[in-house]
This record gives sequence, C-alpha cells and structure tokens, in this order.
Amino acid sequence: YTTCRLDYIKAVKLLEGFDGYDEAHARLESELPYIWGVSFANRRKDILCMKLHIDEKREAYVLERLQREGRGGEVLKVAENTFLYTAELFDTGEISTWVKTFTGRIISLEGSDKTVIDRFYRDMKRMKAIYLDEPADAQDDNGVKEG
Repeated sequence: YTTCRLDYIKAVKLLEGFDGYDEAHARLESELPYIWGVSFANRRKDILCMKLHIDEKREAYVLERLQREGRGGEVLKVAENTFLYTAELFDTGEISTWVKTFTGRIISLEGSDKTVIDRFYRDMKRMKAIYLDEPADAQDDNGVKEG
C-alpha cells in the first residue's frame, strides 16, 4: 500500500482499471482491524498489553473510552478496579501517544515490540525526573526510584 499527500499531486490522468483491485481490496479489508493509524510497517502483528487501574464506580467513563477508542482491542477485567487492554497491531509505535493518555492509571505495559515498550518506560522515567526534580539516573529501568 502507498499513501500520497494530495497537495503534492500536480496532475491526474485516468488509466485503465486495475485487474487485481478486488484481491487488493479484500487483503486491505482483512488487515484493517490491525491498523491503528496509517502504518502497515511490519506486515507482522505485534501484541500490546496495558494493565490499568480504573475505579469502576467513579471512572466508568474511562472504561467507556477504552472500549470506544481501543479500535477492537480487548478489555478484560482481571481484578477489582484492574483491567487489561490487549491489542494486535501492525505498528505498535502508532498507539504510543494514545497509551500515554492513560498515564497515572497504567500499572504495566508489555508487548512484542520491545523498542516501543522500552521507549514508554524511558519516557515515564524522564517525565518523573522532570516533574519530581530528580536525576533520571537515580531510577531503575522501569522508572522506580532506587534506594
């Protein structure tokens, strides 16, 4: 698949129909559930699991948001006020910004794309250092203060 910015197109010429259109369209339809944004980067599916603390009684809207915005990911209650959101995606990096909107509720984040998971924990560690005015090197890899 290829994307083109419309503002970069200078001219359009109508050509013959594409014989493989039906096959390409069927393939696209089968892959759409695994696309978060626009990327087909991997061609293999990655798994992302986010465990969250959500007060079911006072924060039902957060659960509704998780279902509404989660694009087919599964939301499973694993304990009182603890939920697991799991998604299968082609490009886990695209979901990173959305995941960070749950900061403060995230208990843990795991997934098959170690680069994305490590970046998340590194970002949280840096944020903690900025907002709590602590040196970033005083924390372990998961952003927990040592000592």
